[in-house]
Amino acid sequence: MIGIHGVFSPHPIDVKRLRDMLFKDLGKYLFNHQAFSRGLLAKISLKKFERDKVFREYDGNVVSLDGIVLNLKKLLIEGKAKDLDALILGLCMKDPTPFPSKLLGSFQGFMYLEKENKLIVFTDQIGSRPIFYFHDTADNTLIFSSSFPNVVRMMRCLGYTVRLNEEAAYCLLTFGHMLGDLTLVEGVRKLPPGSVLVYHDGVLSINQYYRLSNHPPVVDSEDECARKIARMIAKAVYMEYAKDLEYGYSHLATLSGGLDFRTGLAFAKKLGFHDITCFTFHLLSRQLPR
Repeated sequence: MIGIHGVFSPHPIDVKRLRDMLFKDLGKYLFNHQAFSRGLLAKISLKKFERDKVFREYDGNVVSLDGIVLNLKKLLIEGKAKDLDALILGLCMKDPTPFPSKLLGSFQGFMYLEKENKLIVFTDQIGSRPIFYFHDTADNTLIFSSSFPNVVRMMRCLGYTVRLNEEAAYCLLTFGHMLGDLTLVEGVRKLPPGSVLVYHDGVLSINQYYRLSNHPPVVDSEDECARKIARMIAKAVYMEYAKDLEYGYSHLATLSGGLDFRTGLAFAKKLGFHDITCFTFHLLSRQLPR
């Protein structure tokens, strides 16, 4: 439910029915939406890190972002922007495809530019907050959502028949997960990590602004590689824990036997962060397999 949601169609849409079907019992969430003659845009967020989230409509444009932008304060100063929506709009106008690469954190968002009849949907560099979409080229209809079930619900609301994607089902049964952008429903795809989806005058295109690569090959020594990795981990940990302090939140961290969890906590301690509450979980003894 939490995340971004939208539908555009040339046919009349029962917006009230969509709202009632998709967005129920939202008392503990931040809910924003904007209805158009041919569609609906919405965002549902937790009531935390609220300055890192936006849903604003002005002059026919809608700017929305959900998540956490770790370098937001720095970007606002560098871009001389008064708030998050002005920053995102400015970055997009300057360079539409790679602009999300400037943001560091876990996020997803969209922009709707009414005069250009253009919708831009984007996710972060590693796709930590997935976005699913359905595009009917023949009927010029687009549905997108952070929630896969919501995409299916909107398809049914618009009269589409939902069919199993057999290739995706075989992937799930064989590998235990999906390959590429496949989902279990025919026609529904997952936006790749580090990508921007552009829907302009009924034409859909996807541009990838970030990709993990092993080229060019690393030629540094093992010691130098270790130092570089340590610096990157320290920077990432500092930015995450500093974001807590920015909002006056207490530090909360997961803790297991994994090396990644222990490494993160060790770096946080080394960087001077204290009063960290850790949590873990375990199965009750009677639930353990014999």
